[in-house]
Amino acid sequence: MQTIIRPGTNLIIPTPGVHVLQPAVASSGVEYLLHAEFETDEAAPMTDPHVGDPGPGSINVDSLAYTSGGAIYSDDELTGEDGIDRAAGVAFAWYKNDTLDGNVLMGFAGSGTPAGPGMFYVAGGILWIQSNSGGRPEVLDAAVDDTDHCVVARLSGYLFFIKNPTWRLVWVNGANTTDPIYPGMKQWGSGFASQTYWKTFQMATPFDTDDGYASYTDDGPLSPGGGDDTFTHEANSIIEFAITTLPTSGELQFRFREQDTSNYWVVEIDSSKHFRLYEVVSGSPTQRGAGWGVANAGDRVVIRMYGSEIVGHIGTDTSSSDGCTMRWDYESATNFQTETDGRFVDAGSGWQVDDFKVWPSDVSGAALAELEAYL
Repeated sequence: MQTIIRPGTNLIIPTPGVHVLQPAVASSGVEYLLHAEFETDEAAPMTDPHVGDPGPGSINVDSLAYTSGGAIYSDDELTGEDGIDRAAGVAFAWYKNDTLDGNVLMGFAGSGTPAGPGMFYVAGGILWIQSNSGGRPEVLDAAVDDTDHCVVARLSGYLFFIKNPTWRLVWVNGANTTDPIYPGMKQWGSGFASQTYWKTFQMATPFDTDDGYASYTDDGPLSPGGGDDTFTHEANSIIEFAITTLPTSGELQFRFREQDTSNYWVVEIDSSKHFRLYEVVSGSPTQRGAGWGVANAGDRVVIRMYGSEIVGHIGTDTSSSDGCTMRWDYESATNFQTETDGRFVDAGSGWQVDDFKVWPSDVSGAALAELEAYL
């Protein structure tokens, strides 16, 4: 039996599959937003929309086939029909529990068709963030079985978390503002996917404000003149900022994991639009990554650091497309990997940075409690 219900204020949507989530029933009873137990066998393609049995509500379907043993889906999609009002902290979660063949999208869509930058995208065994157009940011080298996934909406953008074995932030989108948003799944290809659950819910602090999960923010502007702009960050973190203007001479220098003024990591962006990563040891720089001619005014820069891996993304986001493309991935960053100091160096001229944010990768405290409470 598969059940889609809303107990209290939490919409819980177990995905079709042989596993069944047994949701807690509030003492005041269950308020059904959508209730479908698929009690009657129906061969593919099902009638679209599928009227919930026993109801209320209905579901947009494509080619789902249901049997008494569960649901089978291939070349298929499923979304909530009416969508959910966008709010900071509205979350979508699912658990991938076996080997995936083919491709799958899971997360928040901007319409009844699953697509857009609010969705995890697994293809070719790699975990991405879906984009309607432009380059997809590659988030992990491999999509891992037995993993929880959670997409948390902000009024502008999304936070993307995975759990295997602990919760970790893997991506931040800052541009999408679609309202309402539709929890959805799309599966296509020759294989199938299996998820233990699929559910959406409203989380509280720190997710109920757009930047509540961030550990450091500076709206800007940050620019040369007046000394370095310093900050602290978690050793494992995602750091992002917007390039308002490129340097007219010299470089924009963004240091992080700084041990002292002679030992650190630095991202440099110059007037030729080059986007490079350097490791500096005892004052001597070594280039560890480069994207040639890829930086433009208006681009968003995202630096992901986790353990000995540092990944650089750059590109333009819109409400319908996460175009922040991976340009380099250095996996031997063992020096200074526990350091937490950083700075924008007062060097070069003409550049300006805005919307600077630091997001902890490792989830703890109230954020961890919120994620664990619903899953």
